[in-house]
Amino acid sequence: CTQNPTSGEEYRRGWHPEKYIPTQNPDTPILVIGAGPAGMECAMVLGLRGYNTVHLMDANSEMGGHLNWVTKMSGFGQWKRVIDWRKTQIQSKTHVVFNGGAYLEYQDILEMGAEHVIFATGSAWDTTGLSPATRDIIPGADASQLHICTPEQYLIEGKTLGKRVLVIDNDAYYMGSAMALTLAEKGHDVHYVTHNEKLGPYLRYTLEEQRTYEALVKNGVKITSNHLVTSVENGTGELVSLWFGENRQVEFDSVMLVTQRMSRCAIYDQLLETPDDVEAAGIKSIHLIGDANCPGMIAQSVFSGSRLAREFDTENPGEFQPFIRERRLLNSTEADYELGARAIRP
Repeated sequence: CTQNPTSGEEYRRGWHPEKYIPTQNPDTPILVIGAGPAGMECAMVLGLRGYNTVHLMDANSEMGGHLNWVTKMSGFGQWKRVIDWRKTQIQSKTHVVFNGGAYLEYQDILEMGAEHVIFATGSAWDTTGLSPATRDIIPGADASQLHICTPEQYLIEGKTLGKRVLVIDNDAYYMGSAMALTLAEKGHDVHYVTHNEKLGPYLRYTLEEQRTYEALVKNGVKITSNHLVTSVENGTGELVSLWFGENRQVEFDSVMLVTQRMSRCAIYDQLLETPDDVEAAGIKSIHLIGDANCPGMIAQSVFSGSRLAREFDTENPGEFQPFIRERRLLNSTEADYELGARAIRP
């Protein structure tokens, strides 16, 4: 489903993995901001549908978004195929123009001349320790301090960490364990703590759980689950057991925060708040997709980009088109379960 967003949607939405409905408006100028998984997928599908005035722009010089640094972590090299396949399709089969190294501000977007603007600007790991487990920040977890760090600060900015690293994982997928393994392989003494019952619960569904657990143990990572980190101050992490309410302490030199991702959508919000400027610029619609809309898995970002592009000719592409539900209504007929039938419309 990461590579093929039509998986499971062939019947429900009538999507084909290799066939695209040609657009009736090929010369409509479209601007896609952000060349991560969502933006690349969206631009690619728009191009394959016959839109020939699509500009894909990104602040970085290369396509790929966060996958450009994620794929450099131990065991994630194969994830680069998400970038490579879409990049090849864009360059060889579409008229999409990619402009890298272009950071667009509010005024730049208004002056681009696009009729439709699609934001796929992604997300970033929170620097305050804001946790979905408590809906509050973790006292002491301020990544502006030298000894507190986020994945981007470590892998992109090169922030230096001490010998003993406490990895706080309030996510439910791969990043917490991936950072723990990366740090352990570089010689750090790593203590991985999560409030989940096990490390990255979703890893079981992607068949990565056993391999990940074995790699962490092999590299000496200490794993503590079912514990919530309540503070990280003065070199001590305060933990509380979710089962028994017991408190314990963990000593550290540095902290790696894998708590919660925050959408990058400030300019999108600004445009929504200034409709007069948008109308004067000739912009007819603004859209938000992928992690910029709601941080999630790569598969969800890819689906988000593909869905918008496939339904872009509809009256309101920002809203999902009705699809066929698997469960039938009482007294329904086969005609009620064809795409476009009144029975499946809201």
